[in-house]
Amino acid sequence: MGGSISRQMDSKYCSSCGSQIKKEAEICPECGVRQKPAKKEKSSGLAVFLSLVMPGLGQIYNGQILKGFGVFLSEAFLLAFVLLLLFGGANATAFLIIILLISIYLYSLYDAHSIARKINLS
Repeated sequence: MGGSISRQMDSKYCSSCGSQIKKEAEICPECGVRQKPAKKEKSSGLAVFLSLVMPGLGQIYNGQILKGFGVFLSEAFLLAFVLLLLFGGANATAFLIIILLISIYLYSLYDAHSIARKINLS
């Protein structure tokens, strides 16, 4: 019984005829159709964790490099702006910018999760 399970883990099914073939097979030995290469899946949990650690890092992990840098730079710029406002005494304006900061942060978490799921479903 254990051999059957390990054999199934080392195999896949042909995308054309449905025959069970070796996982590494590029061409189905039954019908001769070239198999699609296995896609690299993204962990939505890891994408969210990376965005928790540093906003934009989840997007970079998902392959959205420009979006990731955009999120990171906007968060960094707004954080610096908030600090300047707080030291300058403009607390009400700083509070509004903090709400924007939190919104972008939460968006980056949601976006990292949803894009990783979309990558895995496509």
